[in-house]
Amino acid sequence: MFKVEPRSSVEGRDKLSLVELGRTWHVILGVSAEATSEEIESGYHARLGKCDQIRFSATGSAVEKQDAETRRARVNEAYEFIRQIKH
Repeated sequence: MFKVEPRSSVEGRDKLSLVELGRTWHVILGVSAEATSEEIESGYHARLGKCDQIRFSATGSAVEKQDAETRRARVNEAYEFIRQIKH
């Protein structure tokens, strides 16, 4: 399982540079900063799969499912950010 910082802790930092912010997004997806487009997409789908496993689990608690939904939103946000800076 991976841990994602809450949005407020990232936004509350003193002016992250674009490079530092990009590294944060790569960590969320579990890929290196030098990752290819294919590696980024693979990391994205792997992270979504982990979140969805918890979200749709019959045995997961409501708190776990909400946490997975929050992590899924962060993964989507990270993927979109990286795609924009790669193009």
